[in-house]
Amino acid sequence: MSPIPLRSRPQSKTDLLIPAITPKVSQPPKVAGSSGKAQVSSSSQASPAVSSQSISASKEKGDKSYRSSSKQDVEVQDKGTKRKFEEKEHKELIPMVRTSSKPSIIQCHSNNHISSHHKRKLRCLYMCPVNDQLFATSALDGLVNLWEVQGRGSGASLLSTTDCQSPKQRRWPEDIAWHPHGNSLFSVYTADGGESQVSVLNLNRTQGKPRVTFLEAKPHVKGIINSIVFPPWENTCFVTGGSDHAVVLWKETDAENVWKPKQLHRSIHSSAVMGVAGMWQKQIILSVGADKRIIGFDANMERTEFKHQIDSKCMVVAESKVKRV
Repeated sequence: MSPIPLRSRPQSKTDLLIPAITPKVSQPPKVAGSSGKAQVSSSSQASPAVSSQSISASKEKGDKSYRSSSKQDVEVQDKGTKRKFEEKEHKELIPMVRTSSKPSIIQCHSNNHISSHHKRKLRCLYMCPVNDQLFATSALDGLVNLWEVQGRGSGASLLSTTDCQSPKQRRWPEDIAWHPHGNSLFSVYTADGGESQVSVLNLNRTQGKPRVTFLEAKPHVKGIINSIVFPPWENTCFVTGGSDHAVVLWKETDAENVWKPKQLHRSIHSSAVMGVAGMWQKQIILSVGADKRIIGFDANMERTEFKHQIDSKCMVVAESKVKRV
């Protein structure tokens, strides 16, 4: 029987890898009549071994080439996959071992969860500037809690709870700040509706005096006061930034709980001021806002020292706690 050409073979459902070079099997032309039959039979009888050998050889070569190519394919895929896994594992281990070439023990410490004792979401948490065992929290319930760290940070105990809501609208503190002496906490609110804008929580118990007092000055004209901070300067003062685009400097006076406000600027920011901070080296006030601007303003010279535009809204700015010599 003559071999079936490759094109007329039934195709399987799976894709096969066909070698690039396949041996061609020649067939003798058919001749009409008995002589044709004799020629066909004689040719088929004369060269059965050759044709079968060539066909079997071609099949073996094709099978070998298919097996070798598929095997090589699998090996390449396996090697590639293995390399990818090794690289991935290597990348994940780099942050753990860093630059050390020796094995090291990774210390794992447990954390503790304690109740905030607030009825609504937390708003702020700040450490005391003179005692690293004390910190204060504020929340949307209008309460300001004073805490003391227990042990080596294993827990915290609640020392006091004070209602610091504004007197008219009963607003919660938007932001709080410690006095540099660590004896009081300042809170800011809103400028809408003639509301008090700043309150002072005296942490030293004094008989006959309220713990919370509200400053009379109201320099912000509208909207929420988003930030309050005490710059690291010799003369005690604090700075506020609000939704009215204003940055205000408050200076301490000789009278108790009387602070004199001074507007530094209101037109430099085109949107709400979200954060303020003071620099160590110079009396420069940093302010950032929803307008994607970072402003450095010299409080003594009353001028803008620098201005930067970034790609997204800036919500917070903080000064370094380490003073450069």
